[in-house]
Amino acid sequence: MKKYLALFLVAMMLFPLACSCTKKDQPEQPNENEEQEQQPPVTPPAPAPGPVVITAVSEVISFEKNPAAEQPSYFEGAVCYRIITIELTSSNRYYVYEISTSGNTRVLIGKYTYKEGTITCTGEFNAVIEPKEDGKLSITVTAGGKETSIEAKGDIRKVGSPSAECAQAVGSWTIDATYIKVSGKGLSLERAFKGCDIYSIVKYASESGLKSDPEKVAGYNISEISFTKAKSLLIYFTGASPFYGTFDVKDTNFSYKLLVGSNDLMNVTANGTLNFTDNNKAVLILSTTADGYSGSLEFDMSKK
Repeated sequence: MKKYLALFLVAMMLFPLACSCTKKDQPEQPNENEEQEQQPPVTPPAPAPGPVVITAVSEVISFEKNPAAEQPSYFEGAVCYRIITIELTSSNRYYVYEISTSGNTRVLIGKYTYKEGTITCTGEFNAVIEPKEDGKLSITVTAGGKETSIEAKGDIRKVGSPSAECAQAVGSWTIDATYIKVSGKGLSLERAFKGCDIYSIVKYASESGLKSDPEKVAGYNISEISFTKAKSLLIYFTGASPFYGTFDVKDTNFSYKLLVGSNDLMNVTANGTLNFTDNNKAVLILSTTADGYSGSLEFDMSKK
């Protein structure tokens, strides 16, 4: 009996020790779900920019959004020019719009060839334009016997299908006749001219009492007006550098803004109407007001 009593007492003494080893005293096993929830999300690295894709089918390469310091620039002699836009037409013509450090603007015109994403321009703008793997464009310009290599990021905008009115305007036009009307300050002028020699028109207006200097527009004889799908406007002269700007036409309402060039007859901006007739003919009428005078210019045009 004493033997069993002694075993009972030993068992009673060991029981609390066995019970004291609870789950609280045991090392906790990590909860895999909790660990995953507590870890910060991992942001995957941004994909590296791919090469710029140039198809050279009615596209505009624009550097307008770039800060001036990041626009591609090069020297021609002592003058530095910044390239603003390069328009590539489907007829393999290019129009390069540039601004010099002094603020003068110009447009360079010529032909280009396209091969495997590389553009080669010849004429007034001699350059090779190639896409790079980092998303930039490599432009190598040769001007004044000096070669300049530039890298810049540009926006490439593919020119979509124009509206019906713009589609009718796109192309090159010659001016068959010009009609001028001016009134104001007791003056009333109205006359028709063959073609469009701005010197002759301003000379007539000056001799009729309108304050103007025909010598300032000598050589401004319009040989051609061109409209592009990208809504660029080119006015070519036989004895002067071309004017360049933008245009828009909705229904018969027409407007333009010149970025390069202007004179006493062709203001920087103008509004009017453009009507198309049969057999590739059109009539463009521009309305102008200046110095107390109001007037209009009517161009009878034929598509080339």
